[in-house]
Amino acid sequence: METIIIIVFLAGYLAITLEHNLKIDKLIPALAMMAILWAMIALTHMPVFEVNTELKELEPSHIDEMLLHHLGKTAEILVFLLGA
Repeated sequence: METIIIIVFLAGYLAITLEHNLKIDKLIPALAMMAILWAMIALTHMPVFEVNTELKELEPSHIDEMLLHHLGKTAEILVFLLGA
């Protein structure tokens, strides 16, 4: 699954770099790439969250921290690519 995610990311990055030739805005492939990657992670139940072994469930505080971290990294990449 990680290989497919890398391929989707590279295809999206290639679409962003070829925006002039494809005659599309950078935002369209960037948002599509982000939506596809997040959907793949969500639908395949990849182990993104850490499980508290004592409670056998996800702790809400850890979920908030992890979502903020991943959303921040995604936004950071999008802002970088939009400026490229």
